[in-house]
Amino acid sequence: MRISAVTAMEYLEGFSDAEVAKQLAFLGLFNYVAVNLSESIQASRIRRQLRLQGRLLPDADILIAACAMQQNEPLLTNNEDHFGRIEGLQTLPYKS
Repeated sequence: MRISAVTAMEYLEGFSDAEVAKQLAFLGLFNYVAVNLSESIQASRIRRQLRLQGRLLPDADILIAACAMQQNEPLLTNNEDHFGRIEGLQTLPYKS
């Protein structure tokens, strides 16, 4: 399974500095999708579309979606309210 470095950042934000080391072992199980120019271009398109619709999302969510789209992979999420706004993004639900 692959995740973006932005996803890892959002995940780690929920832990104290003391807990991060343990979480790094878990995150080491994944392969990472880089945020490169192609992902940045995709993110700019998504952000522009959402801004024009008056439905902006946090930049981190936009970057996560752009990575999934550039990889032609569905995004596993329980936040359909946010990610459902992004035209062309395939999502898969999960329960936490």
